[in-house]
Amino acid sequence: MSVAVVALGGMATPASGEAAASGNPSAQARHALIVRSDLPAGWTTTPSINPGSANFTGAPQLASCIGVPTQLIANTPPEVDSPRFQDKGAALAVQDTISVYPSARFARQEFAAISSNKTPGCISALLQDVGAGTGSTTVRRLTSPKGTAAFTVDTTVQSAGGAGTHLELVYLTEGQLGDAITLVGAGPPPPTALARHLLAVAKSRL
Repeated sequence: MSVAVVALGGMATPASGEAAASGNPSAQARHALIVRSDLPAGWTTTPSINPGSANFTGAPQLASCIGVPTQLIANTPPEVDSPRFQDKGAALAVQDTISVYPSARFARQEFAAISSNKTPGCISALLQDVGAGTGSTTVRRLTSPKGTAAFTVDTTVQSAGGAGTHLELVYLTEGQLGDAITLVGAGPPPPTALARHLLAVAKSRL
């Protein structure tokens, strides 16, 4: 898991339990990704941006703060990524990443860790330590539909005169798949209607 996903995502208890783990989960993941036609007219695509998580050295600190095994934070499951979608003014971007976990049970364990009430504060503390002296970061849990978890991360950069970035992530799972939809941009939060639409699309495909 990358720190962004840890900060913003969570694991929802799969509605169908172990049943969804059968078949070919990687093919299911590719089929479920958001595509260009799911976005409003005028949006464009660029190659995906995925920082990965192999070098996430903060996993032990974060796991200790939440109170879970480090492996639940440091795991790096196979994943598939959509392109990066941008609106007409390139002020807002969307990307969809679906991870294929070892089992639905593992996904439920992830949910228990990431959806902890401690997680936003632990993530905020970790990101403040990493970026000490360069700005501020605030992580909050958002209200989201049952079976999903949503987070927001707001950053300000001192060297840019207080300018910053707003990032939202909505996470849902089905069986051993974990789907993270990320919306990021400068300025105001992404439109609520867009986030709800993309969530509905993702839920219908998993």
